[in-house]
Amino acid sequence: MHKLNNIGCVIIIFIIGFGVFYAKFLVPIVPIALGLLAYYTTNKLRASTFGKPQKIYELNEGQVLVEGTVIKLEAELISPYFRETCIGYLYKEIEYVPTDDDYNEELKVTKTACNDFTLSTSSGTIKIKGNELDFKKLKPRTYTEHSLKPKINDIGHAEYLLKNNDEIVIIGTAIKNIYQRFEIAKLNNELFFVTTRNKIEDQKINYQILVRLFPWMCVLYLIVNYFLFFAPSNDMPKSDVFAFVSIFGLPVLFVVFFLIGRDKKDWFSQVFQYLAGVCIFSSLLSFPLIILFYMIELEYYKIFCIVISIVSVTALALMFNYKKLVENNMQSEKLAAKEGNIYDV
Repeated sequence: MHKLNNIGCVIIIFIIGFGVFYAKFLVPIVPIALGLLAYYTTNKLRASTFGKPQKIYELNEGQVLVEGTVIKLEAELISPYFRETCIGYLYKEIEYVPTDDDYNEELKVTKTACNDFTLSTSSGTIKIKGNELDFKKLKPRTYTEHSLKPKINDIGHAEYLLKNNDEIVIIGTAIKNIYQRFEIAKLNNELFFVTTRNKIEDQKINYQILVRLFPWMCVLYLIVNYFLFFAPSNDMPKSDVFAFVSIFGLPVLFVVFFLIGRDKKDWFSQVFQYLAGVCIFSSLLSFPLIILFYMIELEYYKIFCIVISIVSVTALALMFNYKKLVENNMQSEKLAAKEGNIYDV
């Protein structure tokens, strides 16, 4: 994973250097480079996380995914800030430093600790070595200290807690101890983290959405590059109004349509929810391109065709997948609304 991150940095530096001299060619190169980088850097995580939980008696040495209930083995810890009893914790103290536009988050303190514990599964129990267990995929408990005094910034506190009797999923490496019994622990640079079943199911839903929309992304990629490099010239008169509408109009329309259709299930409201989706996704896709095209002084006709193509393909993609996207969104909401473990997502 570390090697892949280094390769990713080299690719990004190359793209920036290349773009300084050939900004036009960033359009076909950047999406492919970012897509490949995202695919290869998350491939191992997806392979480990999306598999079925393994039975204890079927374990072999290597990466495993097991699901069960946390059972303490020794005296519990006390978390640094909220003073809660737990098996393990990750505590972060963050200072919010004001800027001209917003805030910068500066990490001031990080503390983590975890005892060994047992995971009780439907097929047996197994010991988990708590050292170096990653808690960042749990839902944190947070609190922000707001300051009213000048030159004193707000301080945020976040604790990711693992407690006795929590229902969790562990991804780690199965190794044999001196008694030739399997334990799950951190090994070299292999994955070792705790998450929840709801979190994994939500990630699967998001991945399914990307898979369904991927063919439309490919179509849009081809159309944009056709107009950018191969479309014949045209003497269409330039319109600055179109640029302002493309940059600012779509976000404004998104807000209007979203407010009209918000939290309603009737057919009329769903139409406005769909239009809001078209506006926001079209805006996110077209905004950086419009800025780039005006910087390199691309023909107005080509800019016009590319923006219209983005809006059209986005509208068609959402239209043909709208029912499935709504179903996936409802599933995500149900996962988020589940009661029980406060650390579930």
